[in-house]
Amino acid sequence: MPTAISQHPRYDEYGLIVHRVKVKRGGTKKGPDMTIDVYGATWCGDCRQAKNTLDKLGAAYTWHNIEEEEGAADRAVAISGQMHIPVVRYDDGSFQVEPSAVDIKNKLQELGLLAD
Repeated sequence: MPTAISQHPRYDEYGLIVHRVKVKRGGTKKGPDMTIDVYGATWCGDCRQAKNTLDKLGAAYTWHNIEEEEGAADRAVAISGQMHIPVVRYDDGSFQVEPSAVDIKNKLQELGLLAD
C-alpha cells in the first residue's frame, strides 16, 4: 500500500504555493513516485465518490477543499479550464474532471499505480 510522505510547500506550474503528498512506491506495485491532487468540496457527491475510490484503491492523494483552501478553486479552474469539480490531477500532467470510479481506476492502471 502506498505511503504518504509530507513535502514542504512549493510552487506549482501556475506559480502558486501548494502542499502536496507524494505516493511512495514499493512492494509489488510499479511506477514512479506520483503526486495526486484532488480539488473539490465536502458538499459535492462526485468529490466524495472520487476520494472514496482513491481510498479503496490505496492511492495517496492531497485533498484541496476549494471552499476552505485559499487559491484552490482558482487552481482547479486553471488546471481544467472548467468550473466543475472534482478535478483530479496527476504528476504526468493529465487530469480528470468529474471522473467515475472506473475512470479513476483505469487512469491509475495506465500510470502503473495499481498492482497487476
